[in-house]
Amino acid sequence: IDDRGGVISGGNGVQANLLGSGNATITVNGEIDAGANAGLIEQDTFTAGKTVALTVNDEAVGATRGADISSYVPVTVTLGTDGRLEGEGSDGLRVIGSGNAATVTVAGSSGKIVGATNGMDLSTQGAAITVSDLESVAGGKGEGIRARSNGGVITIENIGKITSQGDISIDADARGSSGGGGGDISIQNITIGKIVD
Repeated sequence: IDDRGGVISGGNGVQANLLGSGNATITVNGEIDAGANAGLIEQDTFTAGKTVALTVNDEAVGATRGADISSYVPVTVTLGTDGRLEGEGSDGLRVIGSGNAATVTVAGSSGKIVGATNGMDLSTQGAAITVSDLESVAGGKGEGIRARSNGGVITIENIGKITSQGDISIDADARGSSGGGGGDISIQNITIGKIVD
C-alpha cells in the first residue's frame, strides 16, 4: 500500500487470508481509513515455517480496530517513525496467537498505537509476547497494553509512554493454562504518563 493514494473503505481497509504455505507480508506506506470495520485484518492456518509480517509506516485507522490478526504462526508488527495504528471503537492492535509456535512481536523505530478500549490486546497459547521500542501506547476504557501468554515469556521494554484512561496501563499475565507453570515477565524502561493522542 503506497503513499500515492492509500485505502479508504466502507468495510475492512485490507483483509489478507493466508490459507496456503506462503508467508503474509503487508507494508503500509499510505493511509488506511476503514469506515465500518478494521483497518487491517489477517487470518491464517498453520503451516510450519511460514510467518506473518505487518509493517506500518503511515496511519491505519479502523472504525473497530486499527489492526486485527488471528494467527497460528509467528507474527511481527513493526511501526516506522510515522506509523500509527488506531482503533476508534475497540483496540488499536489485537493479535490472537494460537498454538505454541505463534509468537507475537510488536516493535518499532518509533510509532504510536491508540485504542478506544485497549491500546494493544495480545494473546498467545504458551508462546512469547514481546513489545518494544515504540513512542507511545494509549488505551481508552481498557488497558494500555493487555498481554496474556498462557505460560509464555512476556517482555515489554523501551516505550516512551503507556497510558490508559479508565483502567490499567499494563496488564501482563503469563500464568500457564490449567494450573501449569507460568512464564517470566520483564517490564523495563517504560514511562506511565498522561494520556497521549
